[in-house]
Amino acid sequence: LHIARADKRLRRVEVFIPDPLRGDDSVTYDFEDEVVAAGVSFPKTIVLRRRGGVFTISRTVELEVNPALDAAAFAMPAGLTPLPDPYPARAIGNGLYEIGQTDNGEWYAQFLDLGDAVAVFDATLSEEDATDVVRQIKATLGAKPIKYVVLSHAHDDHVAGIGVYVALGAKVVTTRENAALVTRYANVSSRLDGVSARGRTPEFVFLDTAPIDIRGTNGRSVTVYRLNGLDHVRPMLVAYYPPARTLLDADIYSDTAPFGDDAGRLAAWLRRQGAPPAEWIAGTHHRMLSAREFQAKAA
Repeated sequence: LHIARADKRLRRVEVFIPDPLRGDDSVTYDFEDEVVAAGVSFPKTIVLRRRGGVFTISRTVELEVNPALDAAAFAMPAGLTPLPDPYPARAIGNGLYEIGQTDNGEWYAQFLDLGDAVAVFDATLSEEDATDVVRQIKATLGAKPIKYVVLSHAHDDHVAGIGVYVALGAKVVTTRENAALVTRYANVSSRLDGVSARGRTPEFVFLDTAPIDIRGTNGRSVTVYRLNGLDHVRPMLVAYYPPARTLLDADIYSDTAPFGDDAGRLAAWLRRQGAPPAEWIAGTHHRMLSAREFQAKAA
């Protein structure tokens, strides 16, 4: 980040992407001049350069801060009908379900049938996505209440939809460090959805050290563990569902970046004495894979 000494304003963002085959790729965003609206300063011109050459130039032509938006402008035109859901919930087995390819194909959502209630792993990127997950849960399990949401960590694509679950009365399983941020997310809503999110107060179940067992009926339960020492975020929660012998993770392993150090740390944690006997790994950013395949990829 390049910040001007005189006025402390951000003037350039510079990013380097290592590429041993073509040479390191450099991308810069130069912010030139400014335009002010409602007391907020915005760049008037943004010049994007890649490998030293100008790639694009963007100019602010018209600017308005927090304009009133007409909901009718976003309504589906007459005569059209919504497409059927291309990724309905699928049963993995023994009460574990997965909704694939949410958030434009980059997110998997898992939920658990605990007999008398439902537990959900992570809260997706938005209230819109979370509402869709709830819709599919109800289509799959009927009116069974969603009593728990396990938040792996507090990055926006895993927590931003939490308000939908809080409004349904679900308890939020997270770490004590995340309480303030989760509460803020629960009380912020998109201006386009027309729903006021004020007054949502999450009921927390904090995981400080020892694992937490969330028990349902018919012998079904899920155990939530706290992992420390990861690079991506500290701490991180994972969940183990014994009926399906499946571990649920988020951002520790992914289809797009499967070889990070955190994947190796999770693999080592699963090999230690007393670890949950997972035979499968399901996650928010990767397809379901066997524990054996995961260990081989993480090696």
